[in-house]
Amino acid sequence: MKMPHTGARESQARLGQGRSVPFGEADRELRRAWATVDEDSRRTDGEGMLRLREVNLVVVAGEQDLVRARLTAALAAAEHPGRVIVVAPGGTGSSASIATGCLIDGFSERRVCSEEVVVQGTHGEEEQLQAAVLQLLVPDLPVVGWWMGEITGAVESLPWLAGVTDQLVTDLGSAADPSASLKVLTELIADQPAVRLREMEWLRSASWRRLTAELFESPSRRLLAQQIQRVEVRHRDAPMQALLFAAWFAFRLGMMVGDGEWSSRNSTAWIRMQGSEPEVLEVGLGRDLEAVGDSAGFTRGLTGVTIHLGVEIDGSTPDEVECKGRSLAIMRLPHSLVCRCGTGDCFDAAVLKSAGAVEFDDSQLLSLVMDTPAEDRGFKEILRTALELSHAPGSDNSFQNEAAAP
Repeated sequence: MKMPHTGARESQARLGQGRSVPFGEADRELRRAWATVDEDSRRTDGEGMLRLREVNLVVVAGEQDLVRARLTAALAAAEHPGRVIVVAPGGTGSSASIATGCLIDGFSERRVCSEEVVVQGTHGEEEQLQAAVLQLLVPDLPVVGWWMGEITGAVESLPWLAGVTDQLVTDLGSAADPSASLKVLTELIADQPAVRLREMEWLRSASWRRLTAELFESPSRRLLAQQIQRVEVRHRDAPMQALLFAAWFAFRLGMMVGDGEWSSRNSTAWIRMQGSEPEVLEVGLGRDLEAVGDSAGFTRGLTGVTIHLGVEIDGSTPDEVECKGRSLAIMRLPHSLVCRCGTGDCFDAAVLKSAGAVEFDDSQLLSLVMDTPAEDRGFKEILRTALELSHAPGSDNSFQNEAAAP
Protein backbone atom coordinates (compact mmCIF):
# COMPACT_ATOMS: atom_id res chain seq x y z
CA MET A 1 0.00 0.00 0.00
CA LYS A 2 1.40 3.35 -1.04
CA MET A 3 1.96 5.72 1.85
CA PRO A 4 1.51 9.46 1.34
CA HIS A 5 4.60 11.59 0.80
CA THR A 6 4.79 14.05 3.69
CA GLY A 7 6.55 16.86 1.87
CA ALA A 8 4.14 16.83 -1.06
CA ARG A 9 1.13 16.74 1.26
CA GLU A 10 2.35 19.76 3.22
CA SER A 11 3.00 21.77 0.07
CA GLN A 12 -0.34 20.92 -1.49
CA ALA A 13 -2.35 21.87 1.59
CA ARG A 14 -2.24 25.59 0.88
CA LEU A 15 -5.70 26.72 -0.10
CA GLY A 16 -6.01 29.61 -2.52
CA GLN A 17 -8.93 31.98 -2.62
CA GLY A 18 -9.73 31.20 -6.24
CA ARG A 19 -11.63 33.42 -8.67
CA SER A 20 -15.43 33.44 -8.74
CA VAL A 21 -17.18 33.02 -12.07
CA PRO A 22 -20.69 31.97 -13.18
CA PHE A 23 -21.38 28.20 -13.40
CA GLY A 24 -21.25 28.09 -17.17
CA GLU A 25 -17.89 29.85 -17.46
CA ALA A 26 -15.91 27.69 -15.03
CA ASP A 27 -14.38 25.37 -17.64
CA ARG A 28 -13.38 28.25 -19.92
CA GLU A 29 -11.84 30.15 -17.00
CA LEU A 30 -9.86 27.05 -16.02
CA ARG A 31 -8.33 26.90 -19.49
CA ARG A 32 -7.39 30.56 -19.20
CA ALA A 33 -5.88 29.98 -15.76
CA TRP A 34 -3.76 27.10 -17.07
CA ALA A 35 -2.53 29.21 -19.94
CA THR A 36 -1.42 31.86 -17.44
CA VAL A 37 0.34 29.29 -15.22
CA ASP A 38 2.08 27.75 -18.22
CA GLU A 39 3.25 31.16 -19.46
CA ASP A 40 4.56 32.05 -16.00
CA SER A 41 6.40 28.72 -15.78
CA ARG A 42 8.07 29.25 -19.15
CA ARG A 43 9.09 32.79 -18.19
CA THR A 44 10.60 31.79 -14.81
CA ASP A 45 11.81 28.21 -15.42
CA GLY A 46 12.36 28.14 -19.16
CA GLU A 47 9.82 25.37 -19.75
CA GLY A 48 6.10 24.84 -19.38
CA MET A 49 4.36 23.39 -16.37
CA LEU A 50 3.50 19.69 -16.10
CA ARG A 51 -0.19 19.17 -15.46
CA LEU A 52 -0.96 15.69 -14.10
CA ARG A 53 -4.44 14.26 -14.06
CA GLU A 54 -5.06 10.84 -12.56
CA VAL A 55 -8.59 11.24 -11.27
CA ASN A 56 -11.67 13.40 -10.90
CA LEU A 57 -12.48 13.88 -7.20
CA VAL A 58 -16.00 15.17 -6.55
CA VAL A 59 -16.68 16.20 -2.95
CA VAL A 60 -20.19 17.12 -1.76
CA ALA A 61 -20.04 19.11 1.48
CA GLY A 62 -22.22 21.42 3.49
CA GLU A 63 -21.35 25.09 3.79
CA GLN A 64 -20.02 24.51 7.33
CA ASP A 65 -17.64 21.77 6.08
CA LEU A 66 -16.37 23.61 3.02
CA VAL A 67 -12.92 24.51 4.39
CA ARG A 68 -12.30 21.00 5.71
CA ALA A 69 -13.49 19.51 2.42
CA ARG A 70 -11.10 21.67 0.40
CA LEU A 71 -8.14 20.96 2.68
CA THR A 72 -8.76 17.20 2.71
CA ALA A 73 -9.20 17.10 -1.06
CA ALA A 74 -6.00 19.13 -1.56
CA LEU A 75 -4.01 16.68 0.58
CA ALA A 76 -5.43 13.73 -1.38
CA ALA A 77 -4.59 15.50 -4.65
CA ALA A 78 -0.94 15.65 -3.56
CA GLU A 79 -0.85 11.88 -4.00
CA HIS A 80 -3.31 11.68 -6.89
CA PRO A 81 -3.24 14.87 -8.98
CA GLY A 82 -6.33 15.67 -10.96
CA ARG A 83 -9.40 17.84 -11.00
CA VAL A 84 -11.01 18.42 -7.63
CA ILE A 85 -14.63 19.56 -7.73
CA VAL A 86 -16.08 20.61 -4.38
CA VAL A 87 -19.87 21.00 -4.43
CA ALA A 88 -21.49 23.03 -1.66
CA PRO A 89 -25.28 23.14 -1.98
CA GLY A 90 -27.50 25.16 0.35
CA GLY A 91 -25.34 28.28 0.44
CA THR A 92 -26.25 31.94 0.16
CA GLY A 93 -25.15 32.49 -3.43
CA SER A 94 -24.45 30.80 -6.76
CA SER A 95 -20.94 30.76 -8.20
CA ALA A 96 -17.98 28.65 -9.21
CA SER A 97 -14.57 29.44 -7.73
CA ILE A 98 -11.55 28.15 -9.62
CA ALA A 99 -7.99 27.75 -8.35
CA THR A 100 -4.81 26.01 -9.49
CA GLY A 101 -2.06 24.60 -7.32
CA CYS A 102 1.47 23.58 -8.25
CA LEU A 103 4.26 21.59 -6.61
CA ILE A 104 7.91 21.29 -7.61
CA ASP A 105 8.51 17.68 -8.67
CA GLY A 106 11.45 16.22 -6.72
CA PHE A 107 12.80 14.30 -9.72
CA SER A 108 12.28 16.55 -12.73
CA GLU A 109 12.17 19.83 -10.74
CA ARG A 110 9.29 20.90 -12.94
CA ARG A 111 6.05 22.42 -11.77
CA VAL A 112 3.40 19.72 -11.33
CA CYS A 113 -0.04 21.28 -11.19
CA SER A 114 -3.58 20.24 -10.33
CA GLU A 115 -6.81 22.18 -10.16
CA GLU A 116 -9.79 22.86 -7.91
CA VAL A 117 -13.28 24.10 -8.65
CA VAL A 118 -15.65 25.01 -5.81
CA VAL A 119 -19.25 25.08 -7.02
CA GLN A 120 -21.69 26.75 -4.63
CA GLY A 121 -25.43 27.09 -4.99
CA THR A 122 -28.54 27.94 -3.03
CA HIS A 123 -31.41 25.64 -2.04
CA GLY A 124 -33.40 24.61 -5.09
CA GLU A 125 -30.39 24.70 -7.43
CA GLU A 126 -29.40 21.04 -7.04
CA GLU A 127 -30.04 20.26 -10.72
CA GLN A 128 -27.92 23.21 -11.86
CA LEU A 129 -25.11 22.13 -9.52
CA GLN A 130 -25.24 18.59 -10.86
CA ALA A 131 -25.17 19.83 -14.45
CA ALA A 132 -22.16 22.01 -13.64
CA VAL A 133 -20.30 19.00 -12.19
CA LEU A 134 -20.97 16.89 -15.29
CA GLN A 135 -19.59 19.66 -17.51
CA LEU A 136 -16.45 19.96 -15.39
CA LEU A 137 -15.48 16.27 -15.26
CA VAL A 138 -12.31 15.49 -17.21
CA PRO A 139 -13.19 12.80 -19.80
CA ASP A 140 -11.58 9.35 -19.70
CA LEU A 141 -10.47 9.65 -16.06
CA PRO A 142 -11.92 7.69 -13.12
CA VAL A 143 -14.33 9.60 -10.90
CA VAL A 144 -14.29 9.25 -7.11
CA GLY A 145 -17.19 10.84 -5.21
CA TRP A 146 -17.04 11.68 -1.51
CA TRP A 147 -20.30 12.49 0.26
CA MET A 148 -19.32 14.51 3.34
CA GLY A 149 -22.84 15.53 4.26
CA GLU A 150 -25.43 13.79 6.42
CA ILE A 151 -26.33 10.53 4.69
CA THR A 152 -29.97 10.57 5.73
CA GLY A 153 -30.40 13.92 3.99
CA ALA A 154 -29.05 12.54 0.72
CA VAL A 155 -31.93 10.31 -0.36
CA GLU A 156 -32.26 12.17 -3.66
CA SER A 157 -28.72 13.44 -4.28
CA LEU A 158 -26.70 10.39 -3.20
CA PRO A 159 -28.02 8.13 -6.00
CA TRP A 160 -27.06 10.81 -8.52
CA LEU A 161 -23.49 10.98 -7.15
CA ALA A 162 -23.29 7.17 -7.17
CA GLY A 163 -24.41 7.17 -10.80
CA VAL A 164 -21.68 9.52 -12.05
CA THR A 165 -18.76 8.13 -10.02
CA ASP A 166 -16.71 4.96 -10.24
CA GLN A 167 -16.35 4.81 -6.45
CA LEU A 168 -18.60 6.40 -3.84
CA VAL A 169 -17.11 7.25 -0.42
CA THR A 170 -19.31 7.80 2.66
CA ASP A 171 -18.61 8.12 6.39
CA LEU A 172 -20.96 6.52 8.92
CA GLY A 173 -18.66 7.79 11.67
CA SER A 174 -20.03 11.32 11.31
CA ALA A 175 -23.69 10.35 10.82
CA ALA A 176 -26.17 11.89 13.26
CA ASP A 177 -28.42 8.82 12.88
CA PRO A 178 -26.16 5.87 11.96
CA SER A 179 -28.94 3.25 11.87
CA ALA A 180 -31.02 5.36 9.48
CA SER A 181 -27.89 6.05 7.42
CA LEU A 182 -27.21 2.31 7.18
CA LYS A 183 -30.70 1.89 5.77
CA VAL A 184 -30.08 4.57 3.14
CA LEU A 185 -26.84 2.90 2.05
CA THR A 186 -28.32 -0.62 1.86
CA GLU A 187 -31.23 0.69 -0.20
CA LEU A 188 -28.76 2.48 -2.47
CA ILE A 189 -26.75 -0.68 -3.21
CA ALA A 190 -30.01 -2.59 -3.76
CA ASP A 191 -31.21 0.00 -6.31
CA GLN A 192 -27.76 0.42 -7.92
CA PRO A 193 -25.96 -2.96 -7.66
CA ALA A 194 -23.04 -1.70 -9.75
CA VAL A 195 -22.07 1.04 -7.28
CA ARG A 196 -18.69 0.59 -5.61
CA LEU A 197 -19.37 1.84 -2.11
CA ARG A 198 -16.32 2.62 0.05
CA GLU A 199 -17.18 3.31 3.69
CA MET A 200 -14.61 5.17 5.80
CA GLU A 201 -15.57 3.46 9.08
CA TRP A 202 -15.05 0.12 7.35
CA LEU A 203 -11.65 1.20 6.04
CA ARG A 204 -10.61 2.48 9.48
CA SER A 205 -11.07 -0.99 10.99
CA ALA A 206 -9.03 -2.79 8.31
CA SER A 207 -5.98 -3.44 10.51
CA TRP A 208 -8.20 -4.95 13.23
CA ARG A 209 -9.79 -7.34 10.74
CA ARG A 210 -6.37 -8.33 9.47
CA LEU A 211 -5.01 -8.98 12.97
CA THR A 212 -8.10 -11.02 13.85
CA ALA A 213 -7.84 -13.14 10.71
CA GLU A 214 -4.15 -13.77 11.42
CA LEU A 215 -5.07 -15.29 14.81
CA PHE A 216 -6.59 -18.20 12.87
CA GLU A 217 -4.13 -18.43 9.99
CA SER A 218 -2.29 -21.59 11.14
CA PRO A 219 -3.93 -24.96 10.28
CA SER A 220 -4.43 -25.86 13.95
CA ARG A 221 -6.07 -22.52 14.70
CA ARG A 222 -8.50 -22.75 11.75
CA LEU A 223 -10.28 -25.61 13.49
CA LEU A 224 -10.96 -23.29 16.44
CA ALA A 225 -13.49 -21.35 14.35
CA GLN A 226 -16.06 -24.04 15.19
CA GLN A 227 -15.38 -23.52 18.90
CA ILE A 228 -16.05 -19.77 19.00
CA GLN A 229 -18.82 -18.95 21.47
CA ARG A 230 -18.63 -15.20 22.00
CA VAL A 231 -16.90 -12.18 20.53
CA GLU A 232 -16.72 -8.88 22.40
CA VAL A 233 -15.75 -5.71 20.56
CA ARG A 234 -14.84 -2.60 22.50
CA HIS A 235 -14.44 0.88 21.11
CA ARG A 236 -13.87 4.50 21.98
CA ASP A 237 -16.54 6.73 20.43
CA ALA A 238 -16.72 4.53 17.30
CA PRO A 239 -19.94 2.47 17.53
CA MET A 240 -20.23 2.03 13.76
CA GLN A 241 -16.68 0.71 13.50
CA ALA A 242 -17.53 -1.81 16.22
CA LEU A 243 -20.82 -2.73 14.54
CA LEU A 244 -19.23 -3.22 11.11
CA PHE A 245 -16.43 -5.29 12.65
CA ALA A 246 -18.98 -7.49 14.46
CA ALA A 247 -21.01 -7.85 11.25
CA TRP A 248 -17.84 -8.91 9.40
CA PHE A 249 -16.90 -11.44 12.09
CA ALA A 250 -20.40 -12.94 12.14
CA PHE A 251 -20.67 -12.97 8.34
CA ARG A 252 -17.38 -14.86 8.00
CA LEU A 253 -18.75 -17.50 10.38
CA GLY A 254 -22.03 -17.77 8.45
CA MET A 255 -24.12 -16.31 11.27
CA MET A 256 -27.54 -14.68 10.87
CA VAL A 257 -29.38 -12.26 13.13
CA GLY A 258 -32.66 -14.19 13.00
CA ASP A 259 -34.91 -13.30 15.93
CA GLY A 260 -32.03 -12.17 18.17
CA GLU A 261 -32.56 -9.32 20.61
CA TRP A 262 -30.09 -6.99 22.24
CA SER A 263 -29.67 -7.07 26.01
CA SER A 264 -27.26 -5.30 28.35
CA ARG A 265 -24.75 -7.03 30.65
CA ASN A 266 -21.88 -5.30 32.43
CA SER A 267 -22.18 -2.13 30.32
CA THR A 268 -21.95 -4.19 27.11
CA ALA A 269 -24.80 -4.83 24.64
CA TRP A 270 -25.15 -8.51 23.65
CA ILE A 271 -27.09 -10.33 20.95
CA ARG A 272 -27.31 -14.05 20.04
CA MET A 273 -26.88 -14.93 16.37
CA GLN A 274 -27.69 -18.24 14.70
CA GLY A 275 -25.53 -20.40 12.43
CA SER A 276 -24.37 -23.96 11.78
CA GLU A 277 -20.79 -24.26 13.07
CA PRO A 278 -20.91 -22.75 15.61
CA GLU A 279 -24.66 -22.96 16.11
CA VAL A 280 -24.83 -19.87 18.31
CA LEU A 281 -22.58 -16.83 18.50
CA GLU A 282 -22.93 -14.15 21.15
CA VAL A 283 -21.85 -10.75 19.92
CA GLY A 284 -21.04 -8.01 22.42
CA LEU A 285 -20.43 -4.33 21.72
CA GLY A 286 -19.19 -2.04 24.47
CA ARG A 287 -17.79 1.45 24.91
CA ASP A 288 -14.36 1.48 26.47
CA LEU A 289 -14.98 3.86 29.36
CA GLU A 290 -11.39 3.71 30.60
CA ALA A 291 -10.13 4.70 27.17
CA VAL A 292 -12.63 7.53 27.02
CA GLY A 293 -11.19 8.97 30.22
CA ASP A 294 -7.64 8.71 28.91
CA SER A 295 -7.92 11.05 25.94
CA ALA A 296 -4.16 11.34 25.61
CA GLY A 297 -3.69 7.59 25.32
CA PHE A 298 -6.41 6.62 22.85
CA THR A 299 -7.81 8.14 19.73
CA ARG A 300 -11.28 7.39 18.42
CA GLY A 301 -11.67 3.80 17.16
CA LEU A 302 -11.59 0.18 18.27
CA THR A 303 -9.71 -0.59 21.49
CA GLY A 304 -10.09 -4.33 21.96
CA VAL A 305 -11.46 -7.60 20.55
CA THR A 306 -11.85 -10.71 22.73
CA ILE A 307 -12.86 -14.08 21.24
CA HIS A 308 -14.11 -16.66 23.77
CA LEU A 309 -13.76 -20.35 22.89
CA GLY A 310 -15.38 -23.55 24.05
CA VAL A 311 -12.04 -25.33 24.45
CA GLU A 312 -8.77 -24.56 26.18
CA ILE A 313 -5.85 -23.61 23.96
CA ASP A 314 -2.13 -23.50 24.59
CA GLY A 315 -0.66 -20.05 24.21
CA SER A 316 2.74 -20.81 25.67
CA THR A 317 5.57 -18.75 24.24
CA PRO A 318 8.82 -20.01 22.67
CA ASP A 319 10.72 -18.91 25.78
CA GLU A 320 8.62 -21.39 27.80
CA VAL A 321 6.23 -18.97 29.46
CA GLU A 322 3.32 -21.35 30.06
CA CYS A 323 -0.10 -19.95 29.24
CA LYS A 324 -3.37 -21.74 28.62
CA GLY A 325 -6.80 -20.25 28.32
CA ARG A 326 -10.15 -20.17 26.55
CA SER A 327 -9.85 -16.84 24.78
CA LEU A 328 -7.91 -14.91 22.19
CA ALA A 329 -7.55 -11.17 22.55
CA ILE A 330 -6.31 -8.17 20.62
CA MET A 331 -5.85 -5.13 22.82
CA ARG A 332 -4.69 -1.68 21.90
CA LEU A 333 -2.15 -0.34 24.37
CA PRO A 334 -2.49 3.23 25.72
CA HIS A 335 -0.29 5.92 24.18
CA SER A 336 0.47 3.58 21.30
CA LEU A 337 -0.89 2.18 18.06
CA VAL A 338 0.40 -1.29 18.96
CA CYS A 339 -1.96 -4.24 19.27
CA ARG A 340 -0.85 -7.22 21.35
CA CYS A 341 -2.50 -10.60 20.96
CA GLY A 342 -2.53 -13.19 23.71
CA THR A 343 -4.43 -16.06 25.29
CA GLY A 344 -6.37 -16.41 28.48
CA ASP A 345 -5.50 -14.51 31.63
CA CYS A 346 -1.77 -14.32 30.89
CA PHE A 347 -2.18 -11.80 28.10
CA ASP A 348 0.87 -9.78 29.06
CA ALA A 349 3.06 -12.83 29.57
CA ALA A 350 2.21 -14.69 26.37
CA VAL A 351 2.17 -12.28 23.47
CA LEU A 352 1.35 -14.10 20.24
CA LYS A 353 1.65 -11.10 17.96
CA SER A 354 2.55 -7.45 18.18
CA ALA A 355 1.57 -5.25 15.25
CA GLY A 356 0.65 -1.68 14.52
CA ALA A 357 -2.98 -0.64 14.20
CA VAL A 358 -2.58 1.72 11.26
CA GLU A 359 -4.50 4.98 11.44
CA PHE A 360 -5.37 7.14 8.46
CA ASP A 361 -6.82 10.61 8.29
CA ASP A 362 -9.58 11.35 5.76
CA SER A 363 -7.20 12.44 3.00
CA GLN A 364 -5.19 9.23 3.38
CA LEU A 365 -8.38 7.18 3.23
CA LEU A 366 -9.30 8.93 -0.02
CA SER A 367 -5.83 8.14 -1.38
CA LEU A 368 -6.29 4.53 -0.31
CA VAL A 369 -9.58 4.37 -2.22
CA MET A 370 -7.86 5.72 -5.33
CA ASP A 371 -5.02 3.20 -4.90
CA THR A 372 -7.46 0.26 -4.69
CA PRO A 373 -10.26 0.83 -7.22
CA ALA A 374 -11.41 -2.80 -7.23
CA GLU A 375 -14.73 -3.54 -5.55
CA ASP A 376 -14.53 -4.55 -1.89
CA ARG A 377 -15.90 -8.07 -2.18
CA GLY A 378 -18.36 -9.11 0.49
CA PHE A 379 -18.77 -5.62 1.94
CA LYS A 380 -22.32 -5.18 0.66
CA GLU A 381 -23.45 -8.33 2.50
CA ILE A 382 -21.65 -7.17 5.63
CA LEU A 383 -23.44 -3.83 5.36
CA ARG A 384 -26.79 -5.66 5.24
CA THR A 385 -25.82 -7.71 8.30
CA ALA A 386 -24.88 -4.50 10.13
CA LEU A 387 -28.28 -3.04 9.23
CA GLU A 388 -30.08 -6.09 10.63
CA LEU A 389 -28.04 -5.88 13.83
CA SER A 390 -28.74 -2.16 14.24
CA HIS A 391 -32.49 -2.69 13.83
CA ALA A 392 -32.80 -5.78 16.04
CA PRO A 393 -35.09 -5.32 19.07
CA GLY A 394 -33.45 -3.73 22.08
CA SER A 395 -30.84 -1.69 20.20
CA ASP A 396 -32.18 1.57 21.75
CA ASN A 397 -29.86 3.91 19.84
CA SER A 398 -26.81 1.97 21.03
CA PHE A 399 -25.02 2.93 17.82
CA GLN A 400 -25.41 6.68 18.18
CA ASN A 401 -22.21 8.59 17.38
CA GLU A 402 -21.51 10.74 20.43
CA ALA A 403 -19.55 13.29 18.42
CA ALA A 404 -22.49 13.75 16.03
CA ALA A 405 -25.22 13.71 18.65
CA PRO A 406 -27.10 16.99 19.23
